[in-house]
Amino acid sequence: MQSVAFKGPRPWVDVIGSSATGNGTTDDLAAIKRAIAISTSVGGGVVYFPPGTYSISNQIVVPSNVTILGAGEQSTTIKAAAGFPSGKDVIHLGPNDSQNYTETGGGQYIEVRDLHIDGTNTSGVSYGIAAFGVDFFKAVGVRISSTSAYGIIVQGSTTTLMKSPLVAYCHFNRCGRTGTSDTLGGGNNSDARYIFNTFENCYGTAIDNVNVTRALWMGNRSINNGANLGSMWSDYGMTDSQIIGNYIHRGTIHIYGQLGSDRGPPSDIMLAYNHLEQPGGSSILASPVNQVSTDTGKVSNLKIIGNTIYQANDYAINIGDAPGCIITGNHIYQWDTSNIGAAAINLDSGVATTVGSTSCVVTANTGVIGNSTLWYRENASASQVMNNQVYGNDFGSNATYTLSTNTPKTIYNDFKRFSKTLAQILALTPDYAGQQYYCSNCATDAICISTGTGTGAFVRASARTTVCN
Repeated sequence: MQSVAFKGPRPWVDVIGSSATGNGTTDDLAAIKRAIAISTSVGGGVVYFPPGTYSISNQIVVPSNVTILGAGEQSTTIKAAAGFPSGKDVIHLGPNDSQNYTETGGGQYIEVRDLHIDGTNTSGVSYGIAAFGVDFFKAVGVRISSTSAYGIIVQGSTTTLMKSPLVAYCHFNRCGRTGTSDTLGGGNNSDARYIFNTFENCYGTAIDNVNVTRALWMGNRSINNGANLGSMWSDYGMTDSQIIGNYIHRGTIHIYGQLGSDRGPPSDIMLAYNHLEQPGGSSILASPVNQVSTDTGKVSNLKIIGNTIYQANDYAINIGDAPGCIITGNHIYQWDTSNIGAAAINLDSGVATTVGSTSCVVTANTGVIGNSTLWYRENASASQVMNNQVYGNDFGSNATYTLSTNTPKTIYNDFKRFSKTLAQILALTPDYAGQQYYCSNCATDAICISTGTGTGAFVRASARTTVCN
């Protein structure tokens, strides 16, 4: 029996010592299983794969407290061999070898590091790495290519969330070949950290996790994708989470709401400092509805800050039923490239018409118009008052806006400041931009919606003579 070495505090087993060849043609599965069994027999440790290509005829099952470690993603490859069984994963984590989408008790402290997973010969629902109910799972510095299904699935159950998964510095290429699968998919997890990964040539979304809390998706790149691919989505139930500093080419960021009784609407979410280039559909979308018209609810405590959106196909920022949303510091360079009449920023009533996107703040956003001059749009039902604060934005002198069907002055009559752009839209002279105004009809220092000169015009507060329409 192979002896167990120690490098640092953890037991260390080299698969070559268990008769693996790493020559790319011999089936090394049995030798790898022996090495993992040795590690498990001493309570876990590192199973090391020296440089080479390790061909396997079936999935590798990794139990708790075991780290699969390569010599680097350019040096060590684990390859699914020709004839690899359909529906089996290249590396399957947990106590058994079955795919159980709602598995609990799947193990803990399992890691995969510094190697390449080649899924070219996988078929059916076959994942590069499957982590079902594995608490404190880590994938770091792993390159995963050409899997038939997800590159990595991170999945707990609806009653027991999977704890603290980490996927960092991984490179995914052409994952999800069948069924336009997600690249990094799953859900029902808490405290997930998906950071500094690269997603390339996606067949579906880059990231799509549902029913997650305290997630951080940061510093990821999604590149070289087809139209509407490589997005970062949470289809429903994201709470207390941040999507920050990601670069997405041709994909979008969508946060959807509840679907079923076990998942609620999104809440306490920050979408900040992301760069989206040529995104398809609504570039940034947040709504409590996902494909089911009977869904209700609202998006609570949503902040959209400092994002850059370049040549959006549709709306650049599209919000439904998100009262109190803050949209600030975003730059939008052209939108509505599909010529459907979309606005740069759209505040909508969504499905739950008793909620709406009310009491929102839209400020300090800038943009450059392209096909559409419509920079701002509100849509409300008759039961809603869209008392949003919209000020300090600049989309150029030719930009226009569309308000809800409600009486316009109920929207703006509590504003204290307005942007130069909106002042020009409302036929104010640039000198009045950002000033406080007085209307003797309203008897308040306020901005009303009336335009033009003479009766109904805006004047400085010190004048206090003009009556609004």
